[in-house]
Amino acid sequence: MATKPPLECPICHAQIRHGHKLEHHLVDNHQKRQLAKFVATETVAMENNEISE
Repeated sequence: MATKPPLECPICHAQIRHGHKLEHHLVDNHQKRQLAKFVATETVAMENNEISE
């Protein structure tokens, strides 16, 4: 039986332990500015991918 790799925080790359939620990690460990910068960067990257396809 295959096992799923542990979930990883997309910002700091910390592994999220089984039974824990990424949302809680993000709220407890990252500042609003870090979260906003990540969302903005990902949004621009997605838009660029849509244009280039």
